[in-house]
Amino acid sequence: MDAFDGDKNGKLSKAEAEPMFRVAFEGLKETGKIPKDFEWSKALFADGFKQVDVDNSGSIEMKELTRFAVFLM
Repeated sequence: MDAFDGDKNGKLSKAEAEPMFRVAFEGLKETGKIPKDFEWSKALFADGFKQVDVDNSGSIEMKELTRFAVFLM
């Protein structure tokens, strides 16, 4: 998360979170957890961001990201 938190406020805005989500998406494709022919899209990101931002603050905090990572495992 720290690598993507450009303003170092401990939260990820949508602009900061999108590159992180995309890296994770590509990693999941490489490991076969997402079909290889499934493509990244803005709609996919918007849905994913909404799922992770459980408090609807418009940003993702570490506790939300951790909860989502556990869910994925």
